[in-house]
Amino acid sequence: MSQKKKNSRASRRAAQEAPFRNPAPAGPAPEKQSSPLPAPRAEASSRRRRPGLVLALAGAALLAALAWGVSAAARPGPGSSVSGPAPASSSAKPPLTATPEPTASPKPTATPEPTASADPAVSSPPAPAATEEAFWQKVLQLVEDAPRGTLIKVDAGACSEMPQPVLGALFGRDVTLRVVRAGGDDLLVNGINMYRHTQKESYALDDLYAAYRGFVMEHSTAPLDKEEPDLTAPALDP
Repeated sequence: MSQKKKNSRASRRAAQEAPFRNPAPAGPAPEKQSSPLPAPRAEASSRRRRPGLVLALAGAALLAALAWGVSAAARPGPGSSVSGPAPASSSAKPPLTATPEPTASPKPTATPEPTASADPAVSSPPAPAATEEAFWQKVLQLVEDAPRGTLIKVDAGACSEMPQPVLGALFGRDVTLRVVRAGGDDLLVNGINMYRHTQKESYALDDLYAAYRGFVMEHSTAPLDKEEPDLTAPALDP
């Protein structure tokens, strides 16, 4: 292509683009400020700054996205309500307590077997004094429990003395005591027709018989005799 054709085409292109270009401002054209750096250095510096700016903008966008996501997650969604901790259920079961183990009951102690006693045929009999004392203790109980006008008949057996408490319980009462003696006559003593015996702990039956033999039973309503004795003393001989 020749040089003339290139120039003609350039002139036609310039004529077509002229209406769309900005008109030149009136007045003197502003002076161009010269860059402190040469043109090639300024362009290279601007190229170096572009990646740093892009990274800064990307970091800021990422932080903004993260902040928006956190705030969106903190906001309750539709239909949800923010409430505090659920109250403790009133029907909650109490904590189970450990059941104490049953204590072992003490074992019953074995009852010792009774020891074999000696042959009863050769056992020693009770002492005569103890047997006689037990007899008169029962006589004393009969006298104390007897109502007015009662006759108490006892068989003294081989007993030879009467304790003073029996005579003391009989004194002053309308109660008659008839004592059957072995080998002798009966002793008959009435409480309202008798002496006061307080000088001895016991009195011989022979002495009492001598004192009250033929004694008149005045003012007494008690009978003088009965067939069977109320009490009989046990035999004192082994």
